[in-house]
Amino acid sequence: MMKKRLHSGFTFVEMTLAAAMVGVIAIALYAMIANGLKVWEIVNQESPQVDASLLFEKISMDLANGVCLEGSDFIGNEKGFSFSCISKTFIAENGFNQGVGRVNYAYDQGIKKINRQYVDYEQLSVKEQPEARNLISNISNILLSYYFFDEQKKAFLWSNVWPPEAYDNQDKNAWPLAVRVSMVFDIQGHIVQKGKTFNVPIGAIER
Repeated sequence: MMKKRLHSGFTFVEMTLAAAMVGVIAIALYAMIANGLKVWEIVNQESPQVDASLLFEKISMDLANGVCLEGSDFIGNEKGFSFSCISKTFIAENGFNQGVGRVNYAYDQGIKKINRQYVDYEQLSVKEQPEARNLISNISNILLSYYFFDEQKKAFLWSNVWPPEAYDNQDKNAWPLAVRVSMVFDIQGHIVQKGKTFNVPIGAIER
């Protein structure tokens, strides 16, 4: 009596199910990779909103720690400002140290960036001053203005320079009551505007 030969292999139904499962897995992997790439692009793309928020926080902190010193006035124009404040600086011997120094915010139109430089007054005698640190990039334009009370006109006004002309004949180390920062970004052809007005606590102190 002849024995029946057993044939091993996949049936048509089994092959169809296997192909369907492979297709489902492939679609799931594609969706996961696509979402991962999208998240990576969002994280690494230039975000003026985030950069501006960090810049505004730093300016606000420095103005809140402003210090009025004789011979070290608040100076500003449309593209930058400078004043004395309490801040932390790195000293090789002692690490980070909190002291009094001068902070300078300046817009570099050539590279479209805003830089911050802080020089501790104890380091003024050092030949190599701390380098300016870039805080924000891709700025097409910036406009800074300063809020004050004009005693002659009896009105609150904005000026694009500090000290304003109204203070030219007054012998006092005055600070503005507020500083307004307006920036324009050009991100891949899209114009984005960001601005904020900062209160200057020391500006309200009569001297």
